[in-house]
Amino acid sequence: NRSANNDLASYAVRLVAEGKMSNVTQFAMYDTLVGYANPVANTNEVACKADYEELTGEEYPRWCCSHDYKTCQTQSFCNAGPGQCSECSGRWIRDDYCPDNGLPLYTPCAGNPDGCCGPAKCESNDDGYEQCVPPE
Repeated sequence: NRSANNDLASYAVRLVAEGKMSNVTQFAMYDTLVGYANPVANTNEVACKADYEELTGEEYPRWCCSHDYKTCQTQSFCNAGPGQCSECSGRWIRDDYCPDNGLPLYTPCAGNPDGCCGPAKCESNDDGYEQCVPPE
């Protein structure tokens, strides 16, 4: 019964609305539910998509290949799936993985240490220059 908020996806939407869960945590949970490594082949995605759109009133995010955790590639081959994305040396992400004001990889991040997209971290080099770098 969706109106009772008894499924995990609707529970997450409610927690975000109540300020008890961040969008980052909600999206990480959705990644797990739909099978982050291969969401196109995971049968949970169809159910999650319908529930997500009904509960939030927003279009379900699409997946794409990115080189900077923010921008989707334009090549259709790279966006065909996680395997193809890997062949393009990209990272398979949701197209809403990074907020509009998020900083893509290798962007200066001085003064905004938590602004890097995805798992990127703001780190400083020996000269004190700070930029978003991929996780180790």
